[in-house]
Amino acid sequence: MIFHLACSFNPRGHELRTKGEVRSIHIDSRRPGGTATTRRPHCTGQHEVLSYGFRGGTFFLATCRHTDLWAANGGLRVTADATPAEAQAESEALACLMSDKHRLYGTGFCGAKLVVPGAPDRRALLDAVAYALQDLRGAVLTGCDMGTGLDDMRDLGSTTPHVLSCLDLPVDSNHATAYGVVGAIEATLPALSLKLSAARVLVHGTGKVGAAVARILAAAGATVYTHDLQAEAARIHGCIPVEDWESVGCDILSPCSGAGLIDPTLAGRIRCGAIVGAANRVLADEVRTAQILAARGILFIPEALSSAGAVICDSIEHYARHELRSASPGAAYGFVQHLVRAKVEGTIERIERTRELPLQAIPHLFEPPTAIPCGQAFRAERTSG
Repeated sequence: MIFHLACSFNPRGHELRTKGEVRSIHIDSRRPGGTATTRRPHCTGQHEVLSYGFRGGTFFLATCRHTDLWAANGGLRVTADATPAEAQAESEALACLMSDKHRLYGTGFCGAKLVVPGAPDRRALLDAVAYALQDLRGAVLTGCDMGTGLDDMRDLGSTTPHVLSCLDLPVDSNHATAYGVVGAIEATLPALSLKLSAARVLVHGTGKVGAAVARILAAAGATVYTHDLQAEAARIHGCIPVEDWESVGCDILSPCSGAGLIDPTLAGRIRCGAIVGAANRVLADEVRTAQILAARGILFIPEALSSAGAVICDSIEHYARHELRSASPGAAYGFVQHLVRAKVEGTIERIERTRELPLQAIPHLFEPPTAIPCGQAFRAERTSG
């Protein structure tokens, strides 16, 4: 369906008002289930993608809803080198992945993702996103992602309340993601017959999340190798920077860079015992690559399990903002780390019993939609203590 709305957004009043300005919003409502290229094999959510045209650009807002009880949640991503068609496909695929994360950890949200192709004027983009979030009346909440930062979210948050980025709170969502990855790594160690202090971990991509993962692991006594396209970024105290990362043998590879890092060819020669990281959609040709890794005895922990720290933090911010404000950062990060470690331990126990691929185990580990959101569990934990 295509709708053309003549309206403008009044940032001061958080209102939509019909005025002389015309903003065309192209809404493409996809059939429930989406398409084979953007849908995860086990996904049963209802897919929808909205295309918003604005001055000098466009963006896509995709949702994957498994229930009508919750709002959808996912970050605002800017992909400068993507075409509109690629951005739309990415928004749908990532909304599906976000749905997995939310369902695995019972966050009280459905999945969403906003993806912007090109490099439009930032002011015009943020105005358009604020318009969209207001128009949806709280049905979608967004936050930081690749290509956007806290300054963008602070700007966006001044015009719409539908933003979750721990603004003016004592935690950092990037660090929350890192602690979740560390919790997932801790859960894999028994399967490798290792202790963390004896593990060799290669962190691929040392941006905000990867650098935090490397520092936490190095402080715990692990041998940490780091690699980044920006060589200077890989120089982290206590870590060993490497250029030819594919030649480095390690116990755990932790991808914290971009999508599609590991394809079937690389899966056939990579030298590690497990793959546990923060990067979304890290496997190219996902099912085939996962099968090759399993055949070689490499334990792959899907990113929906290991890279969920930020969505857990979003749940805490949304459902327990007061308790989060008064908590120490360590309390929030510890909660995330424990939750992810326990979920990954359950995943490993299941796949060892059933011999299925980790990807196949995911839908069996979803929390029921009627479960108390994990953010409320954090609140209960803080108030009972």
